[in-house]
Amino acid sequence: AIGLPVPRGLVLTRRFIDTYAGATPRWRSRQLDRICRQLSRQRLAVRSSTTAEDGNANSFAGVFDTVLAVDRAGLAVAIDKVLASFSSERAKSYGAAAGEANILVQTMVEAEFAGVLFTQDPGAAACALVELVRGTADGLVSGSISPDPFRFGRLSHQPLGTAVAPIDLTPLLAIGRRAEALFGAPQDIE
Repeated sequence: AIGLPVPRGLVLTRRFIDTYAGATPRWRSRQLDRICRQLSRQRLAVRSSTTAEDGNANSFAGVFDTVLAVDRAGLAVAIDKVLASFSSERAKSYGAAAGEANILVQTMVEAEFAGVLFTQDPGAAACALVELVRGTADGLVSGSISPDPFRFGRLSHQPLGTAVAPIDLTPLLAIGRRAEALFGAPQDIE
């Protein structure tokens, strides 16, 4: 609503998910067709979104499943996989299964680089931190790929250290500053 670049998407709420679970195959198929039409029939990312996932006290990145590059034929399976991850043993072991579960369906972004911007580095409050990987961030979130870290002055956005990012991160840092101002607190942004 304020012009931040977010991929087009929609939220499958708990109410929708409950209805979907008890619906006929024909009703489900019509709903999945509608979702694909609303998102221009592009490939999709199907992601978790729970009230227990991130907050002031915790961050459960990688606990719930995400399915990338989903076409219409794979949409039902992707939704089922993400939904099942909400009650998985992994989620229970983190205490993350208690939150209200929703599913976010967005247009897929084929990333050359991806990662996370921490507008305030968790280990150094005077810094911003970008953790970057080549390609999509699913390997980063799952812990199977170690990111390259790039630190910047939290207010100045001047690079710190000798590491040079493979792309210009200035626009990303500006987005982070806008998001932090909007929400009134440091943000971590995928």
